Amino acid sequence: MICQRLLIISAISVMAFADAVTASVEWQVIKVNGRDFLAVDNIAKFYGFPDPAFEGKNVRLKNDKNELQFMIDSREMLINGVRNWLSYPVFVHDGKVVVSRIDLAKTLEPQLRPSMIQNLPRVQTIVLDPGHGGFDKGAISSYGYEKDYALDVARQLRPLQRLPCHHDPRERRFRAPGTTRPHCQ
Repeated sequence: MICQRLLIISAISVMAFADAVTASVEWQVIKVNGRDFLAVDNIAKFYGFPDPAFEGKNVRLKNDKNELQFMIDSREMLINGVRNWLSYPVFVHDGKVVVSRIDLAKTLEPQLRPSMIQNLPRVQTIVLDPGHGGFDKGAISSYGYEKDYALDVARQLRPLQRLPCHHDPRERRFRAPGTTRPHCQ
């Protein structure tokens, strides 16, 4: 019982400290052509990253939880290895690498602190639709056709669909190859 209380008190203390550190960082908005931007080093401080690492035209922020990689003069960036497209390119202004405030709010914040999203509904339905087929092969690369990979993923996930089908809107569905309507397992 005492161990439980100590654990709870420790957890609350850590959360309070993290909130205090985050709250102590003030956003320093940089106006460029009427738009709001924030310096990458300001973003790093707010989210608890060490100083940015500059690697050619890339700027990387990495801590024990997340890794961000911004590409200067590009809208493309990586968040934990996943490609994201920003609304505005990242660029250098007065010697600072800057990111649009809109991109911070709409792309970075939800992925770095998903617990802060208010009134997020519970996921009720996941539809696996391999798409493409027939003459439409989707994207083509030296590794194969998009349609083949999409169908392979859907087939591998099919055994995970454990719920029986009762025509409930929350049911798990699978679109069988060659059909146009989802059906129950």
